[in-house]
Amino acid sequence: MNNKYKFVVMLGVDNEQKARAARFDPSEEVAVRKAAGLMNYRTGIAKTDQAIELAGKLPEGKLFESGLGMAPLVREETFYKLFEHLTFDAAWNSSGIISGTKPNSDSSVLKAANELWASIKVGSTVLCFDQTEPAIFGWSAAIVLSISKDGEKLELRWRDWPSFKPFNVERRMVALLRPDICS
Repeated sequence: MNNKYKFVVMLGVDNEQKARAARFDPSEEVAVRKAAGLMNYRTGIAKTDQAIELAGKLPEGKLFESGLGMAPLVREETFYKLFEHLTFDAAWNSSGIISGTKPNSDSSVLKAANELWASIKVGSTVLCFDQTEPAIFGWSAAIVLSISKDGEKLELRWRDWPSFKPFNVERRMVALLRPDICS
């Protein structure tokens, strides 16, 4: 068993908008990440005492030869607490979720991405992932409300759910949608 942490957790929302989560042994982390990627779920690591206690109460998940996994239904309260206490490591943000490969560091691609991100302004429509709203779990359009003084953080609101409260993300974690197709 990996001594760095005790549990790997796969969690997500199914097609019926029901919360699902399961715990796995760290020795299965690569397969769990692959299954989560195929199912559009997330993988979190239980590193803190609170996260370990919460993950320890989850049912054990199952991995199939097809590459998919099984995560049973969990109470929404538990689902939200998992997002508060699990660690979603840099691999989720900077590496291929399924392959675990390092990001493409081609300088021309990085230059183009930096130019694109620099063009994001207040009022821009971006594509964003936010796991805190189960009704939107996944990628959806959001409107930029404000930009931090250092330009690295964006305050957003969901375009199609304007009554949901605004939230903050790092600029590099969004994609700019073409203005001519944002309506």
